[in-house]
Amino acid sequence: MAKKSFLESFLNTAVKSADRAIKAAAKERERQRKAEQAKNLYEQLKKQTNLKFESENRTRILNDSIKLIEGSGNIQTIISRKNIAMEHLDWFIRNEVNGVRLTPSASYSKKQLLLIFNDNLYKQIETRILKQLDKVNDLKSIQAKQNAINKALGVIYNNSIYFERTASNYSQVDFKLGKLKEKLKPIGN
Repeated sequence: MAKKSFLESFLNTAVKSADRAIKAAAKERERQRKAEQAKNLYEQLKKQTNLKFESENRTRILNDSIKLIEGSGNIQTIISRKNIAMEHLDWFIRNEVNGVRLTPSASYSKKQLLLIFNDNLYKQIETRILKQLDKVNDLKSIQAKQNAINKALGVIYNNSIYFERTASNYSQVDFKLGKLKEKLKPIGN
């Protein structure tokens, strides 16, 4: 009997040890699951915070770019700031498509930006053309006048490629450029 009780005692101890090991493993799995949940929550909050800060920064850059597009007299500044603004608007649109709503309507803002860009680009080209026409009137020879007109036409041709043409504004842009070209009919025609 002593052997049986020793064997029973040994088995009971082994079963208790196994139960403790199983419970410890279950606790460890639960701890790891909670740690993974906490890590995922932390990463999600970190991503949201980063998106918020990035959104604020991009909004500031976008607003600065639009102000420069509206107010600059330099065609290259207008063009470069339009490109920067479009890059930031595309970021908002990508995040909106991915389900993160960061701005009222980035696609609507994109249409507005293109209108502002085209309008100011046209104004700047027109201003340069009118200055060139003023010079033409002061010139004496027909050749000098023709050269000044050709220079003004070059301003139109060199900058017309930068206009943002869409299905809805294509004919309007070309019409406005045509009106400028009309003002520059060659001398003698």
